[in-house]
Amino acid sequence: MFKQMMALIRFFLIDMRFSILLFWSIYMISLIPISVLSAAAEGNVYISSTIAILIFCGISGFILLKETFSYTIRLGVTRLEYAISGVIFAAVLAFIMSSTGIIINMIFSALMEWIGWSHVQLINISDMIGTQSTMLAEFGLLMLFSFITLIASFFLSTVFHRFGLVGGLSVVALLFITILIESLRTEVIDWFVKDMELGMMPIHITLNYLSLSILAASFLILSMLVLWKASIHPGAAR
Repeated sequence: MFKQMMALIRFFLIDMRFSILLFWSIYMISLIPISVLSAAAEGNVYISSTIAILIFCGISGFILLKETFSYTIRLGVTRLEYAISGVIFAAVLAFIMSSTGIIINMIFSALMEWIGWSHVQLINISDMIGTQSTMLAEFGLLMLFSFITLIASFFLSTVFHRFGLVGGLSVVALLFITILIESLRTEVIDWFVKDMELGMMPIHITLNYLSLSILAASFLILSMLVLWKASIHPGAAR
């Protein structure tokens, strides 16, 4: 079982290798014109890779099952092995994206300081959270959010696969209802955020890490339950 899972994780990494390289190539290339154009702007210009990384993780987690589930199950991989391997891969991908983002941002910050463009500032996620702004804290927070985003989108993909458009869109609709209804939205925010200070950049947020851990564990369990005895064929669009 262990060898099967390790082979599956390597397969996931090979499948995602080009997408990861393309993402970081586009990000690094885009920093050049943004920095040059910001030289003519008045005031400070803030740049953050966090949102881009989370969007990439969300897309990657969603398409992972669509591209690999049916193929790997036909090769003899059990659904339990696939689910566990998917979770481990999510942690590995979160580590890769977080560490790469921090290294690139460190190099970019050093380059901006050497050039003397102090108006170009990188905003780290640790700057907005109620914690000490260190590289270790930045790595931990970025990896945590990347991992949660990956497994959340992976869970959504399992719902679409198992229950078709009706099941998947029902989950999406439930999410939008939660966001639109103020009372529900407030309850959700209070569950995950202990304190929040809004205003000028940067904002400061104190997170409830226990709630985030429960959220991550819930997505893991739900993904495994949905994949249990799931067909290799996607659910019918009804």
